[in-house]
Amino acid sequence: MKELYSIYRDYMKHEDDLINHRSTWHLLIQGFLFATFGVMGEWQPGDVTGFLLPQRLHLAILLASIGTAIAILAFASVFAAYFAIERLCKDWNHAKVDSGISQALRGVMPGIAGAGSTSVKNWGISAAMVTPLLIAGAWTLILCVAISSTHGAAAPGASPQPRCCVTCPPCNQPPRQPAAGRRAIRLRMARR
Repeated sequence: MKELYSIYRDYMKHEDDLINHRSTWHLLIQGFLFATFGVMGEWQPGDVTGFLLPQRLHLAILLASIGTAIAILAFASVFAAYFAIERLCKDWNHAKVDSGISQALRGVMPGIAGAGSTSVKNWGISAAMVTPLLIAGAWTLILCVAISSTHGAAAPGASPQPRCCVTCPPCNQPPRQPAAGRRAIRLRMARR
């Protein structure tokens, strides 16, 4: 029975390692994508010419799409490992019954995951399962904002449509004039 427990336990360690590796790679890639998005967000509206504004929005859409897809794939891969762990636990419980060990001895034998407690096992996997979903939600929100912003962007080579700010769609208020533009308007009005 000890050898059987060792086989199941080694397989459980393998699945735990897979979850660890998949979660680590997922967070590393997401960190890179969010850092890229953050650097892109540091561009000021004056730094982005009318030609680059659509490309900036398309880059945001691309980053958000890739981030969402990777988060969904990470969730699926962690879920697959969790499903394997569940199957191992069920097989272990059947193996304990089929081994001919008395009921009293089966009660004191340790479980192969979460010390035999289902709630402990589920709480242990929850961070690896929920994190990709939260990140996918964040990227989806960014994707929605970026897509809604594209209708106000100019075509390549054309000047951008007037907008009151970079992050919201065109509104009914006139766009803000740059400081130099306001000064020029005041000078023209003072000359009259």
